[in-house]
Amino acid sequence: MKQTHKRPKPNQDIRDAIQKSPVFTYEVAEALGISANTFLLHLRYKLSPEARGQIMATIARLSKKVEGSAHE
Repeated sequence: MKQTHKRPKPNQDIRDAIQKSPVFTYEVAEALGISANTFLLHLRYKLSPEARGQIMATIARLSKKVEGSAHE
């Protein structure tokens, strides 16, 4: 019987911020100038403080932009 261990995913705060925001993961990736797949690969590993800040700022900026539109 295999034991399951709940390990937290790296960058869970970024994943949570995207989930709670009105933006999609691919929109964050596009704003960063990378593909969605590349962005998700980056989230697998610990990011530098600079990269984390850039991603969180992008999520905030896109959220403000989307909240003012008819985004579904």
